[in-house]
Amino acid sequence: MEKVEQYVYINGRAIPTGQFAIVRKDTAQVLGSVGGRYRIFTNEESFDFLDGVVGDGGAQYETAGALGKGEKVWLLARMPKAMQIAGDEVLNYLMFSTTHDGTGTIKVFPTNVRTVCQNTYRMALATRSGGISIRHTNNVKNKVKVAQKALGLANEAADDFQEKAFHLAGTQIEAQEYFSTVLDHVMDVTIADQKVTGKGLDDGSILKTILEIQDIEARESAEKKINRVINRREKLLEDILERHETERNNGNPKIAGTAWAAYNAISEHIDHSELNIYRGGEQERMESRFESVLTGRGDEVKQTAFQMALGQTV
Repeated sequence: MEKVEQYVYINGRAIPTGQFAIVRKDTAQVLGSVGGRYRIFTNEESFDFLDGVVGDGGAQYETAGALGKGEKVWLLARMPKAMQIAGDEVLNYLMFSTTHDGTGTIKVFPTNVRTVCQNTYRMALATRSGGISIRHTNNVKNKVKVAQKALGLANEAADDFQEKAFHLAGTQIEAQEYFSTVLDHVMDVTIADQKVTGKGLDDGSILKTILEIQDIEARESAEKKINRVINRREKLLEDILERHETERNNGNPKIAGTAWAAYNAISEHIDHSELNIYRGGEQERMESRFESVLTGRGDEVKQTAFQMALGQTV
């Protein structure tokens, strides 16, 4: 990649804009536009950087990849310490990601994978939003010591996650009530200024609100909307319940009836269900799912579901 200065032509005269294009040398593809202080951080340097982060900590590279036209790159290093939670093996990883289009920072953050079904978790500690972020500037290489804090963060987050997961695996929970609460969050829908919840659907208060709408067109529109919400909610709940009753979760006698089994049904649904719709062609959908699960909406829902599970077991 190279940083190429951009110009505008006025009356045949080239005038620099102060902006630069990041261009792939192999394809001449423009990946993005950046300012003058932006420093290209090559893929080769990414490996060198993560080498400096993990050092002699025993971590091993497991996989790496690029998204889009190559503007987003990620590396995954497996940490030597694994967890056993009620017979479930959960592996600890350190994720490195960077962009070549000026839209993001260099990030290093901990993540985990439950091996039985490849559920991913990215648990942020209460004192941190999660991971280390470094801007693309000329002193990036000098930030390795700062980034090495991510290694300590990964170990600290793993210990924190393991303690909470043990608690979930040892605590019984009313699964359907929990699933309904999570769906209230996932399906954040309001009709006639009233939030649609599982309780509101069950006790008829949502229907009552709709029937009280005086304008006929507005009432018909609200009725169509609530029918769509009900159908969508039923499909999501059915998928979650099916996953909950498998031998991976509630069908496993070691965790049957526990908050850990219920939470993993939600996590598995977010990570693997075809009901979660992503736009574009096949490659674009795969990339969107990948980003959602690790750092996007899917990750947000899973972290909220985790906290909700803890809240119901206190």
